[in-house]
Amino acid sequence: MKNTKIILRAAIAAVLCAVALAHGAQAKVYTADEIADAIRGILAYELSQNGYDSVQSWLDSGTVSEWYAIGLRQSGEKLDFSKYGEALKEIYQMSGARSPALSQKYALALIFAGRGEDEEISRIAGETIGAQGIISYIFGLHLITNGAQPENHNAESVISEILALQLADGGWALSGAASDVDITAMAIQALAPYYGQNIDVKAAVDRALGLLSERQLEDGGFASLGSPNAESAAQVIVALSSLGVDIQQDERFVKGTNTAIDGLLKYRRHDGSFAHAEGGEYNQSATSQAYYSLVAYLRCLGGRTPLYVLDDEDAPLSPGVLPGQEEAEKGADTTNPDTADISDTDLPDASDEHGASGKGGYKIWVILGIVSAAAIVISLFWLTGRRNPKNFIFIIALATAACVIVSFVEIRAPEEYYTGAPTTKENAIGSVALIIRCDVLVGVATDEHIPADGVILPETEFLISEGDTVYDVLIEAARAYGIHTDTRGTNYIAGIANIYELDYGDLSGWTYLVNGESPSVGCGEYVLKSGDKIEWVYTLALGDDIR
Repeated sequence: MKNTKIILRAAIAAVLCAVALAHGAQAKVYTADEIADAIRGILAYELSQNGYDSVQSWLDSGTVSEWYAIGLRQSGEKLDFSKYGEALKEIYQMSGARSPALSQKYALALIFAGRGEDEEISRIAGETIGAQGIISYIFGLHLITNGAQPENHNAESVISEILALQLADGGWALSGAASDVDITAMAIQALAPYYGQNIDVKAAVDRALGLLSERQLEDGGFASLGSPNAESAAQVIVALSSLGVDIQQDERFVKGTNTAIDGLLKYRRHDGSFAHAEGGEYNQSATSQAYYSLVAYLRCLGGRTPLYVLDDEDAPLSPGVLPGQEEAEKGADTTNPDTADISDTDLPDASDEHGASGKGGYKIWVILGIVSAAAIVISLFWLTGRRNPKNFIFIIALATAACVIVSFVEIRAPEEYYTGAPTTKENAIGSVALIIRCDVLVGVATDEHIPADGVILPETEFLISEGDTVYDVLIEAARAYGIHTDTRGTNYIAGIANIYELDYGDLSGWTYLVNGESPSVGCGEYVLKSGDKIEWVYTLALGDDIR
């Protein structure tokens, strides 16, 4: 009996190990060259998509986002930022009204473009610090660290404001009492230059690091508002790199065999770009943040200043060159990500639907592993003379259950999912109206997904049952009218109609109104009543621009 129990325990362990081995991947430490390959892949993709043959020509066009500009300036490559700086000033002066955070981003980019002496930078810092909560303090401190001299603030006063906003668990948040990984990482980035100078800063940052370590996922990544995403991993990489922490070596940030680099690269697509969610489409914000986070990490490895602290060193951060530099002279095709000097051998490909890391491609291998393990255990029972049918039934049942769990997720073709019309409900208690719009983007951005009038779904009536929520109606609308919707649980909507949060700035995303008011609960918690009018609206400023 004792031996039988041992074998049974071994059987369970074998099946579980088979699942883990079939589904998991061996960890590795990425070299500086491999990190540089991922960086080159991002730039090759952006050059291809924007129609430029070199980084310099892309930069000269003035169309490079501020985040790319900062990353390029800190990449160590010899680039001329004079034309970019001129274009940046012209665009800013023509753009009209803008939020404090957007103004700070512009001022920071202006510094990194070599225009740090511009008096406008100090003026912007003075007008915007504290005007938009924690974000405006964070980027205000970045400006001061890089030479801005607002009349009403200094580094000490802004640091005090940031520390005062730290929550009891050690993190920071845009609002409320629940810490957010992204905001916590961004606060650390701003405080990092003062870590060794200010005992209060050190204590606060150490507490925040403890929180980030606790929040790190088993795959090495991070989540914001309960949703794993590329940007959260990128922000943590920048934060730790700013402190000189090697994220591939520090045991606080190694979960199992995974690091934050693993957590970021799982979002990398085959074309070199990055998706917001694993297996998703190209996302501009995810790609640009992945770019500058990897630059930040190389700076850390090279003992250079943090990403947001400008230095004057021109030495490359790692061996190799970027598209549009020496490679162009050698005749390399830098406009095509498939032929550029990108090594995909050791980097995960999140878009490969047939490989082990793709959408469901791993399942067959997991199932085969389970069946093989079960067969081995049954053979052991047979060979050792323990041929009680109960043992075999147990193993078969265990393996079957494991296979069912692996296969549980239902995958359907779009035509099977989308219904083409709202559903008829026999138990309806009334109806509500739903509108989906992104009119703030009209004239601001050019994207094929943005309707000319900004209306994704005009006012449409939906029947509701007792207990239906705003989330329920959105999902029904998505199915009825073929509107792509990216949800992260029932209370968090990352994207609608292929327009995502953070696509148009750090404060952009989707929010909802009911009868013209912004509820204080998530969309999955707001229970509707007949006659309610729901508006899903894209905002550029955390809702301040649509109320």
